[in-house]
Amino acid sequence: MSKGTSFWRQAGLSYLQYLNISSRAVRMVLKVSLTVEI
Repeated sequence: MSKGTSFWRQAGLSYLQYLNISSRAVRMVLKVSLTVEI
């Protein structure tokens, strides 16, 4: 494990897979926060 290696690369993910997972998580959080406010 080198110092410059990203954690998503160490987990065996490509950048697009990491982006897909993180954006899905952000959308879920935003969806939940909108339903709580209403």
